[in-house]
Amino acid sequence: MVTNGTFSKPSVENGPATYRRVDSGNSEILPGWRVTKGSVDIFSSQTAHYRHQAANLSGGSNGSMKQELETEAGQRYKLEWYHSPDTWDGCQNRPDQPYDVALDGSDLEPKRFEPAGDPGNYRKRSLSFTAEGDFVTLSFTAKSPPQTGDCGVMIADVVVKRDSSSNGTGGGNGTGGNGDD
Repeated sequence: MVTNGTFSKPSVENGPATYRRVDSGNSEILPGWRVTKGSVDIFSSQTAHYRHQAANLSGGSNGSMKQELETEAGQRYKLEWYHSPDTWDGCQNRPDQPYDVALDGSDLEPKRFEPAGDPGNYRKRSLSFTAEGDFVTLSFTAKSPPQTGDCGVMIADVVVKRDSSSNGTGGGNGTGGNGDD
């Protein structure tokens, strides 16, 4: 359901510290996503230390990116993605890289996450939600404090699928949140 969830477009040439900056002025180079605040850097798989390209939510400043997803009202869905602390060597001593995940048009309130562990060690995260209408807007928004500079969370492999493990009841339970993941 997510377009370009592996951030394979725009293609970024492999090499040390290679990335492509995307902001509201050139969002069209990031199919499926719209950068609505600040900027997002798309890193090559080599630089991201991951099997696919990854999006750093703090390009030159805290960024926010959104995507509208077609849904069915009342249907349960599961959002899955991977996150890691920024992989740039200059961010090793700047661990505070929180971000919010929101699913507007669902029963789920925005959730705060913060990556932990070693940079490049991507951890899977997920949230379950019920769509309230025909569309849900998924957004990832960096919330890094000013003293962290350009250091921000790396996001990869974003997927939304029907949640077959749920019977359609219950609220937006997920993993992580509030800096404890």
